[in-house]
Amino acid sequence: MNVRSFETLFQTGAREGPVRDVMRFHLIYSGPLSASGNKSKIDEAAKIRAALSSQIEQLWKKHHALSVLLKEAAIPPQNVGVTILMRPQGLMRPREVALQGGLGFQDLLIAFDVGTRQFLPLVRSSLHLNCEIDILFLRQQDPGALISQGGDIDNRVKTLLDALRMPSGDEEARAPSPGAGLLYCLMESDTLGSGLIDHN
Repeated sequence: MNVRSFETLFQTGAREGPVRDVMRFHLIYSGPLSASGNKSKIDEAAKIRAALSSQIEQLWKKHHALSVLLKEAAIPPQNVGVTILMRPQGLMRPREVALQGGLGFQDLLIAFDVGTRQFLPLVRSSLHLNCEIDILFLRQQDPGALISQGGDIDNRVKTLLDALRMPSGDEEARAPSPGAGLLYCLMESDTLGSGLIDHN
């Protein structure tokens, strides 16, 4: 997965143009992947999404760029000058101010409530991010069996892409994820995918 930003979140200096290749990482899914056919495989997409959640959660915890976002991804109200807030431990970061509801700061990393769960997408419109997805299929099949067994590759890719994005409310109601609480996912919407490379 290659995450790209088409706007800088905090402009500094005279840099112009998009920021590219902010992150590059791998997600691994091992399991069945059916063709979506004319309708999305909602149950299967939900299972794949849940299976990938822990990998994306670890990414949030360990990747330096995301650790910075967790502190800085908040913006002050318009037409407000620079405000410095201190606490006994030192300077308060912008997102800490937003989470405490202070001064009208807007948190750019809010989790979305969908059905009984919350979803935290990495690639989201609030950060002006999009991503390129490079898919490598590894399977134990005879040559030529890709289409004749399990459905054609394009519809299987659609099932996978559905799993990489946050579900709609209707999808979550029809195929609720196990349990409750927060699920990490790749994209807020599949419209934020700017490119797809498929290796078969």
